Amino acid sequence: YEWIIGRVSMITWAIGVIPFKDTFWTTSIQPESRYGNFTGPNIHLNALIALMSLGGVALSDKIGNANITVVNRLCRSDGVLFRPERPATAMDSTFLASSGPKGEMWHTYSSDGQQSTFVEYVMITNLTEPYLFSWNELSNTEEDDNPIRIVSDMYVAFEFENPNDYYWFSSVNSSTILMPSCAQDLTTHHSPFHLYIFMPFSKISNWILFGELSKQLPITKQRFGSIQNTSDSLHVNVIGVYGEQVSITVGYSEHVFGKVDIFTVECSFISVQDISTMMITCETQTGCQCNII
Repeated sequence: YEWIIGRVSMITWAIGVIPFKDTFWTTSIQPESRYGNFTGPNIHLNALIALMSLGGVALSDKIGNANITVVNRLCRSDGVLFRPERPATAMDSTFLASSGPKGEMWHTYSSDGQQSTFVEYVMITNLTEPYLFSWNELSNTEEDDNPIRIVSDMYVAFEFENPNDYYWFSSVNSSTILMPSCAQDLTTHHSPFHLYIFMPFSKISNWILFGELSKQLPITKQRFGSIQNTSDSLHVNVIGVYGEQVSITVGYSEHVFGKVDIFTVECSFISVQDISTMMITCETQTGCQCNII
């Protein structure tokens, strides 16, 4: 249970110490392990928590036994990690014994490089009962140490594994999301988890950036230099490394609470032998393209 750091991270971050969850395996079975037949049942959960902690992402697989698929979900091809703006910490409602979630529910957020857009992340795990999550809980995460970040009054939200099953999440109609139970298997110690992502909806452009969904945190400043909404268009500055093929998902809705059409845009970083940027432009009439700046 060394990964259950949501509450203690509140304390360490408050005193200026970056949390750390300990090392972890990316492959569940390690040949010739000193632990015998022990199986690491939570490789994806451990990887996500390490990433969201802001501490070291410390792999402890046997040499040559790391799972490159798990590792690649955390970073660019040059090894730069996709990080949130602050460590993930337990949400206030987890301290309410009777009315709060019966398990772990943590929150963090990320932004683009210019801090013009903030994306909210809520992770649940070990919930023994379903939990009704409200917009007010997200609103309560606003903090004095980052006055630039303001919780939006309108989001398109989805569970990481199911972007097509999205929710309109708003302050206007007291939106809620019924988060499912995901109790730990007491025999294998496997802890199912869900990561909910809240993308702010711009009424200026009607476009929504879903991000790079092959990565564990799909929108961070390490990939997106800027996100700008103008009348009927979206402009996204994408940072990449030579040789990367970056797939970005965007959505468009004609109006709030309407159907969201989802598109994938490919950015191929093949022209500059280093880190470079490309620009995704999405317009109502012409769709989306990714071009060299």
